[in-house]
Amino acid sequence: MVIGMKKVQRILTLLLTVFMIFPIIPASASSPPTSIGAVPGVSSFPAVGVHDMPVIAVYNPQTTPQAAEKPERTEEFRGVWVSTVINLDYPSSTGLSAAKLKEEAISILDNCKAMGFNAVIFQVRPCGDAFYKSSIFPWSEFITGTQGKAPSDGFDPLEFWVTEAHKRGIELHAWINPYRIARNSHDLNALAASNPARKNPDWVIKHSDGHMYYNPGIPEVRQLVIDGVKEIVQNYDVDGIHLDDYFYPDNTVADSAAYKKYGGGFSKLDDWRRDNVDQVIKEISAAVKLSGKSVAFGVSPFGIWANKSSNSLGSNTNGNQSYSNHFADTRKWVKSGWVDYICPQLYWNIGFAAADYEILLKWWSDVCKGTSVDLYIGHAAYRSGNEDKNSPWYGTDELKRQLDMNSKTPEVKGSVHFRYSFFLTYPQLGTFIRSYYTAAPSPSPMTALPADYPKAQAISNTSVSVGRPDSDISTTFSEYYILGSCNPAYPLYMNGNPVEVTKNGYFGVMVSLNNGVNTFTFTQNGQTFVRKITRSSSSSGSTPTPLSKAEIVSGSTYPDVYDVYIMPGEKITFRCTAPIGAAVTVTLAGKTYNLTPATTKAPAGSGIYATQFSYTYTMPEGYAKGKIHNVGTPVYKMTYKGVSSSKTATGDLKCITEGAPYYATVTANSAFIYSSSSTTGGPIGELSRGMTDYITAVTTGGTWVRLASGYWVQRVDVDRVHGASALVSNISAPVYTVSDKADAIKFPLSAMSSAHVTYSDGAVEFRISNAANTPSFTLPAGSMISSLSVTKDGSSAVYRLTLASPNRLDGYWTEVQNGSIVLTLKRRPVASPGSSPLKGLTIMLDAGHGGSDTGAIGPLGGKMAEKDIALNITKKVKYELEALGATVLMTRTDDRLVTLADRLELSRAARPDLFLSIHCNAVEVNKNAQSIYGVSTWYRQNISANLSSQMVNQIVSDIGRYNRRSNYSNLYVCRGRWSPSLIVETGFICNPSEFEWLVDDMGQGELARSVSNSIVNYFK
Repeated sequence: MVIGMKKVQRILTLLLTVFMIFPIIPASASSPPTSIGAVPGVSSFPAVGVHDMPVIAVYNPQTTPQAAEKPERTEEFRGVWVSTVINLDYPSSTGLSAAKLKEEAISILDNCKAMGFNAVIFQVRPCGDAFYKSSIFPWSEFITGTQGKAPSDGFDPLEFWVTEAHKRGIELHAWINPYRIARNSHDLNALAASNPARKNPDWVIKHSDGHMYYNPGIPEVRQLVIDGVKEIVQNYDVDGIHLDDYFYPDNTVADSAAYKKYGGGFSKLDDWRRDNVDQVIKEISAAVKLSGKSVAFGVSPFGIWANKSSNSLGSNTNGNQSYSNHFADTRKWVKSGWVDYICPQLYWNIGFAAADYEILLKWWSDVCKGTSVDLYIGHAAYRSGNEDKNSPWYGTDELKRQLDMNSKTPEVKGSVHFRYSFFLTYPQLGTFIRSYYTAAPSPSPMTALPADYPKAQAISNTSVSVGRPDSDISTTFSEYYILGSCNPAYPLYMNGNPVEVTKNGYFGVMVSLNNGVNTFTFTQNGQTFVRKITRSSSSSGSTPTPLSKAEIVSGSTYPDVYDVYIMPGEKITFRCTAPIGAAVTVTLAGKTYNLTPATTKAPAGSGIYATQFSYTYTMPEGYAKGKIHNVGTPVYKMTYKGVSSSKTATGDLKCITEGAPYYATVTANSAFIYSSSSTTGGPIGELSRGMTDYITAVTTGGTWVRLASGYWVQRVDVDRVHGASALVSNISAPVYTVSDKADAIKFPLSAMSSAHVTYSDGAVEFRISNAANTPSFTLPAGSMISSLSVTKDGSSAVYRLTLASPNRLDGYWTEVQNGSIVLTLKRRPVASPGSSPLKGLTIMLDAGHGGSDTGAIGPLGGKMAEKDIALNITKKVKYELEALGATVLMTRTDDRLVTLADRLELSRAARPDLFLSIHCNAVEVNKNAQSIYGVSTWYRQNISANLSSQMVNQIVSDIGRYNRRSNYSNLYVCRGRWSPSLIVETGFICNPSEFEWLVDDMGQGELARSVSNSIVNYFK
């Protein structure tokens, strides 16, 4: 089949559209056509899945200190799928030599780089087999033609793709199909002898579509999938693990036996199936994070989660649903934060009746808004080039319209295109994407600066120097991006090779590092500068230090120093460190329990080596309510090769029952509250000084306290008090006061309790804990609130306040005042007419970093680091804002260190109308930054989202910077709820061309003026 075959293409495009919109009922190649009974004139589909279609169609809980943080993206994600199943994109055929396999891979990556892609989604497990050396799965048949047969010359495709992709500054995400075993075959004997499916035939579903799948309901299958992910992450330097839309093939899977065996606790088959998929997603997420590597985990699901007609939370569409057909609750995965990114396959055009691209884009944006999950859009690039002029897919205009729509949607962080070969078979598509992705607009300079304008220090580059690294260093990286400066009037050479230099003399060079000392000699006009970078091996895997004697290690017993409080039915893990091979017990309240070692295998050689022993204890039920019961002090005993020793824990275990008069009172100005006993993910709210609540748990070395509300606070922010009576608070009639700047609602309390406020979806929810009553109140004229509901949730009074104009809410906070809690809702100020539109407004500016905290460094190293550029730009923004009438406060006016906590407290004390922190961006030193540039904004609270989006879009519009968009992230200085608070990343200090613009007075002036204009427009 050829793209130019008009009639064939139109028919297949129609088939594909129907295939993706209506429930999938594929037929095997030898079966008669199967009627779908949904679209007149369309009777059958090819036996392939959404991400498997050839040529003309498409293919497509507990936090631990070691858990890796989500990789931070520094640029728009521009990805392309590279399919290996049935040799769609790579390799071109089976049985190729290692040299030919390498040649084809390099060609694909070079083309991807030239077209502006910065990520490749490479299919490494197409059919229960592998494009990498695996101890679990056999080699893929699509490499050599025979499953289990290795490529020649020891060639490892994944290893080669990762290395070559990184050389080109391209991310490599390993794309796996978790459940598919074989296409168009039910013959287990046709699989390699080492194939897990052949070894475990009871794990296999031979489906009516002609394919074989692993049964997601079998626990061993889920573990197989998890182990496969771990193997890739541990052995390869991939940037991501990527799953496509293959979970359950449809709702006709023959899994009744598995449901009978494993589905107890689920009254509905569908719920059990969804839970099976949920478990895999959750466990892959945990495995990736616990690897300690910066690897993203993403899923590319079918584009419709559910239709609104079947689920009120669904989209206004009428098509196949991943929730009920694939049993993939993709919305839940986003809301739960189990994925780092979601890439829904929105393969329909704007205005398509059954599944409108615009409607689905908005739906997915709303799902991801306010979460930590990045949203990428999967595009049907393969549809471009339809030769019917009446088709929305005629030429490349539809794809451009979609990409333009993405750019105006703040939650969209990038796109992925299906699939690579179509960019070659339809050349206009490749030309379009190259022009769309690689155009880098240049800023338009200011014509002049006012005489009293804040000026940056003059820079004159007259000699060659390296600013990053700013001294000879050692590293474990295999590559390094060196930054420096030189005299722009003369050519520059590194180790005899010419180096590209910017107009003012800045350069960046990506170098490969060999083990040992690497010497880089820069020469220019008779001058020489030498920088040495030593590459050393990682220290991981070194032999631990043996114990001096067989004993329970002092300080290793738990609880340690502080008592631990938990409630009946809750668990605590007793632990201590003792020799490997020892027998360890813990005795508590007259009962003895055996502890389990983390490992039973000691390092080779003589010596006594330690491991951690643990036992999970469940607090018994039956303790009298309203009291704290001292269960006892754990005593640990060890026996090792005839040697015995014991240690008594230094803290007690206590059972705290419901209603026990044990309270936490906030003593800090503000106490952040968290959803768990960890700061990971940031706070979900805050309590004010003087607020009090029951304590229901004290854990983690006494550093975390759980309140009756279920939230956690850090121990340093509260005092713990043993009371004599129950904490019950009567709420007197609330008093609502309206003013031109803010509305205030005063809640008089008979006893001070805790109160928590949240804002989302145009409504403020205010909760007062331990409330005896729920008095309502009348909304006065001019109130910011359009409607009020008051309910009781357990012991909490819940006030839900729907805003009349949500976009005019610019802050909210609580305070304790003379026995009352006051909730304040701040109105957005309105800019004044005339030449001083910001008169009466207070804006706080924060120049990032400072003092010993240099921030990122660029070509000039510490002589002009991020802290210096940020301060120069901040002073210019201050000048512009004051010229517009604003009162401007600054967290620092010179080169001094100001902690993040102090910056936030300065903002809290001032409660400005806007808080803006100014920074420069950067990427890791082992990333090629030559083509990484652009401006972005970052926010934490919902009230800051509009300003964040408006500001970055205005900067892009005013001065032509590349748009890295508005981004949500857990940033400390953006925690403030009292006013819109955001960070602007002005550009990449590690890109020589961008650095040249960032240090230029004219460039800084253009940026400052644009930032100030965006603030004026925000307040209009």
